[in-house]
Amino acid sequence: MKLTPQFHLLVEKIDAVQPGDDLAVDILKLIAESYGMTHVAYLGLQLPVAEQRLPLGYVTYPKSWIERYVSKEYVKADPVVAASLKSILPTDWSSIKLKSKSQIQIFGEAKEFGIGTQGITFPIRGRGGEKALFSVVGNMSEREWDSFKSIYPLPCHGAQSLNPCAHGTD
Repeated sequence: MKLTPQFHLLVEKIDAVQPGDDLAVDILKLIAESYGMTHVAYLGLQLPVAEQRLPLGYVTYPKSWIERYVSKEYVKADPVVAASLKSILPTDWSSIKLKSKSQIQIFGEAKEFGIGTQGITFPIRGRGGEKALFSVVGNMSEREWDSFKSIYPLPCHGAQSLNPCAHGTD
């Protein structure tokens, strides 16, 4: 697949993000728009950033969903987070088997808040054991989602650059 100038511009903008940069959410919105996605999220879970409260997140989700997710501590029960942290490969949300009432509740509420029905989460690992997740989410039918996954190059290219620990730490 031929990469477009827009893709290259997107990668350049991602690579330019620095820790604490306010542009991170704007770039996530650009990623979502570029790929026809509903939302994009970066969640830093194990980062050596002492002055930051973890998890560290940059998301395009509605503020009401973020408040709900944080207040209910959904990160502890989120099946996407659990599955993605155990994997070195991307996790397609449609492959996750919801096993508990709380997992079903999280997915149901996310849908009510307009988060999207399809998603893929990429685990990001740093040299020092850092862990983060990068997700793209779309409101698509199963057929549209399958088509999206087969047409586009991985929309996470450059996601490692969003990790504040990926910039020159040894």
